[in-house]
Amino acid sequence: MYKISVIIPAYNAEKYVRDCMDSVLNQTFTDFEVICVDDGSTDSTPEILDEYSKLDNRVKVIYQENGGVSKARNAGVEKCSGEYIAFIDADDRVTESYLEFLYEACKIYSSDISVVHAYYWNLPLDAKGDLNSIKCYSGTDALERFAVENSDGIWACWGKLVKAEIVKAYPFPEGRNYSEDGAVVYKWLWKAEKVADSNSYIYVKRHTESMLSQKYDESRLAMFDTAEEIVCFSRENNLPVLEKLYPARTVVSALTAYLVYDDSRLKKLFYDGVQKIIKENFKRWRNVKSVAGFMSIYVSSRDYSVSEFNRLILDIYETQLGADSEKVRKACSMELKSLAVRHYYRFDFCNPLIYAAVSQHYPKLAERGLKLRTSKPLDI
Repeated sequence: MYKISVIIPAYNAEKYVRDCMDSVLNQTFTDFEVICVDDGSTDSTPEILDEYSKLDNRVKVIYQENGGVSKARNAGVEKCSGEYIAFIDADDRVTESYLEFLYEACKIYSSDISVVHAYYWNLPLDAKGDLNSIKCYSGTDALERFAVENSDGIWACWGKLVKAEIVKAYPFPEGRNYSEDGAVVYKWLWKAEKVADSNSYIYVKRHTESMLSQKYDESRLAMFDTAEEIVCFSRENNLPVLEKLYPARTVVSALTAYLVYDDSRLKKLFYDGVQKIIKENFKRWRNVKSVAGFMSIYVSSRDYSVSEFNRLILDIYETQLGADSEKVRKACSMELKSLAVRHYYRFDFCNPLIYAAVSQHYPKLAERGLKLRTSKPLDI
């Protein structure tokens, strides 16, 4: 039995899967198996994975007809034998000490789950995590903390090491290929007795062409299903912060889709979904400035105009606010300015998307921020 099972679902990943596999097999931690699940790829991904399985007997490959990422991950979970499970996407990489750090965090702090964060550019693969940065929470405390945490991927299955028994208790929802990990991560956290959360950025997300021009299709409507499930779960288990803020995250994601869609029918579906969420949550979102501020932090790292998003969300709020709309518009506008800039300063690396958003609307503040940094924002 291995200490860790690494599960890598792959679909048409021939451009990047070698980088991913090399980073995994070059780990300082060695007591692990790698289960690659080819989800019906039509390129050379199956042949590449087969090469690695012949080079290293820890690598096992499962071939299946295309059934989506949830089905692929479930297939890997079914075959794994590790004490813990780590999910890695086939177009991503991890630092050399990634598994060692996550495993040590679990063992030192007797936690069921350990968490790190994602870096989106050319992070050196010899970068180390900081065990001193770890903070431990109960599962329920972690759920509510993550509800207000802005780090990208906090609700993703990657960037985490999880006790296998917890993962196996909550399969990914097959047929759901968007927000599918969000549909299980909250259950993992709830089930965990202790969660070790580190402020270490040692998972490397790749900005591929597909990430920068992601396909927005009907599958993204699944975000509303995930949000509804989480709200119901929060009410049943007395998690008021999660109940209040997860729908706000969904509003941000749904309006992102709305802003980039050309299809009028799909735009209407997402807009209607947002209207429904706001109507259901309006009484609990009385402090509109606070909620708008939360959304502004989250949206400031997205690849579209912050002002366009802010205008859209305020227009929707006005249908609920009536005569107070101008007052709220002013409050939200000020909150956007302060929180977007604070969010920009908070990062310990230069995010060009945030920089572009801040410099577009607040050029003097962005220029001042650059003077405080040792390097300029990196190109994607």
